[in-house]
Amino acid sequence: MKQTFLARWRRWSRGDPMAFRTLVPDEEIAGRIRAVQINAVMRNSIPMMSAAIVNALTLLIAMRETSYEPIIQNWAFVVVSLASFLMLRQRSRANKQRPQSASTRGIRNAVIYALAMGALWGGVPAFFFVEATSDVKLVIVCLSIGMLCGGSFALATIPVAATAFVAPIVVGAAFAIAREGAFVDHLLAVLLVVYTAVLLRAVSSHAIQLATRVYNHARDEAAAQTDALTHLPNRVSFRRHMSEALARVRRYGEGFALFCFDLDNFKTVNDTMGHSAGDRVLIEVASRLRDATRDVDFVARLAGDEFALIAAHIDDDEDARTLAGRINRAFQSPFVIDGREFICTISIGIAIAPVDGLEMDLLMRHADAALYATKNRQRGTFTLFGDRQHAMRRRSEDQALRRALADRELQLVFQPIVELPTRRTTGFEALLRWNHPERGLLLPAEFIPLAEESGLIDEIGAWVLREAIRIAFGWPEHLRVTVNVSALQFRNPVLDRTLRELVSNGRFPARRLELELTESALVGDNVAARDLLQGFRQLGVRIALDDFGTGYSSLTNILDLPFDRLKIDRAFTANVLATPACGALVKAIVGMSADLNFRITAEGVETPEQLAFLEQTGCQEAQGYLFSRPKVAAELEPMFAECRESGASDLRGRLRVV
Repeated sequence: MKQTFLARWRRWSRGDPMAFRTLVPDEEIAGRIRAVQINAVMRNSIPMMSAAIVNALTLLIAMRETSYEPIIQNWAFVVVSLASFLMLRQRSRANKQRPQSASTRGIRNAVIYALAMGALWGGVPAFFFVEATSDVKLVIVCLSIGMLCGGSFALATIPVAATAFVAPIVVGAAFAIAREGAFVDHLLAVLLVVYTAVLLRAVSSHAIQLATRVYNHARDEAAAQTDALTHLPNRVSFRRHMSEALARVRRYGEGFALFCFDLDNFKTVNDTMGHSAGDRVLIEVASRLRDATRDVDFVARLAGDEFALIAAHIDDDEDARTLAGRINRAFQSPFVIDGREFICTISIGIAIAPVDGLEMDLLMRHADAALYATKNRQRGTFTLFGDRQHAMRRRSEDQALRRALADRELQLVFQPIVELPTRRTTGFEALLRWNHPERGLLLPAEFIPLAEESGLIDEIGAWVLREAIRIAFGWPEHLRVTVNVSALQFRNPVLDRTLRELVSNGRFPARRLELELTESALVGDNVAARDLLQGFRQLGVRIALDDFGTGYSSLTNILDLPFDRLKIDRAFTANVLATPACGALVKAIVGMSADLNFRITAEGVETPEQLAFLEQTGCQEAQGYLFSRPKVAAELEPMFAECRESGASDLRGRLRVV
């Protein structure tokens, strides 16, 4: 689409050096270009600011014992302060990982700082040149030219920032020289403007070349992962995306469904109408799959008429059936190729992670097996891998889980909760694991749904509470233990009886016990939920709302309930730096919590950059792999023993906190 001059000017003012070229990068590539631009400027900022400080001191020495000395002293103080601030800002980021994408805010900040520094240096010739001695004039001219060249070099990747820096200096210098009045002075002023224009043209060319290289690299990278015919992601991209999805399952329990597709009667189309018609069918298939799936889903063409789909946030059969039914309906209308109509249905095989596997090849085999079953049973429909063995597997797993509870295959691990201002460990969250004799260590997402379905959740929940309190009884007295409560367990009277039994004897202080509930546990009768929570609070037990912001409850209803603490979901923590919306949401949650007197804990902190962001927002507590992975009780005991022997009142320094 042809762009107006005003639209191109806006792009240029936001840092796009390609604004007046024919290439128009999409937002993803534009973000990568901005990141390269900003990273290059940051690398050059320390030498440039060092030069600004040296030049400011040089001018201060040259103009000592003049009538302008007090003004120059104040000017030099401002220049040195601004340069020092920018140097310290860059040094604090030196050890951080360079961002792979950047917003226009980074460009805007670079322009503001460049304009501020340029205005400071542009004021020197404008205000001091005329009254200065010939020696001082020479110094001013040399320093102005030096700052022009140095600033252009340092800001060469962002033409709008280079222009913002250079323009005040060249205007001030040209104006000062022209005011001398002689013809040669006017000529020098004109030459200065011309040379600066040439310099900025070189800067623009350099920035365009850099942006073009990034653009071409990103385009080639995308082409290598895109199917040329349908423009869907190809097998390479599909396997990469699936690896990321499996990693999220293992880390966060975010389930997904794998759909494998096969076109029915596609070979007949190729044989009777030719490969050109077959290609158009494949293009139409890709279009229908895009229209029938959601924005969060990932559709790919693997080979020939084989397509696949990674359906995010689907971890139960019913959601998978709903999506599969919608896709099948999208292929009921006929295809029209060269004026001929024909029906080309699609067969689907579905496997769900983590239920049907947590390894890529295993999950693919299961989805293929389900697809094979569909084609043998009734083409144009779908089959879930678990359908044919659901009853048998559920029965076997139910027996295994009952045996696990009896044989003590269940165990608790503990992850520290750290108070950010002091780095003091304030407690531990108890996390349930199943040491399965065949499948190894299982996370709650892999067996808690089974426990809820089989009715074992109350028995398991009571065991977790008793075991957590038994272990925490020997900890230092200031440490609390946090226990998760499932939605089904929350409203069952067994939980209330178990709590009263455990804390009423007074052996374990109720203030050291905290229950974590998710928003899903509170959906429904808000009055009943408030009464239950008030009863827990009257016992002295503290209440935390886990995964805040990810549920479906009314915010007003949730905040009306008696909570002591809100926990920011790890999905927000992981994206506070990469996604501005996540960062803004976290800031809003922290600010709101301060007003409502809630404590805030951020989950899933894994990098120093995330920690620094949370500290800046005022977040009070955090937990995550950056501090410590979950540990079994035996691994914590030596640390507690060391604290007792040394008389320490907290665990500061006993865990790897940064």
